Amino acid sequence: PAALETEPARFDAMLTDQRLPRLQGSELARRALTLRPGLPVLLMSGNLSERVESEARACGVRALLHKPLGSRELAERLAETFRA
Repeated sequence: PAALETEPARFDAMLTDQRLPRLQGSELARRALTLRPGLPVLLMSGNLSERVESEARACGVRALLHKPLGSRELAERLAETFRA
């Protein structure tokens, strides 16, 4: 999250995948929310198990999205997240 560390106010939301090369998306969400509390974080995964969902919610993720993800679904979930 280097860009978030240098300019946290520049970001309105974060969309991340659970499977990242160096860390899990839920961990990235936790780090991002430490830098910018209240940032809407959406997490997507092709395998949303109860464990992944629980871990994501505990890290502060606001919305969970199941892949494959269409642009309409993404737009709707972003809108819901911003309204909340």
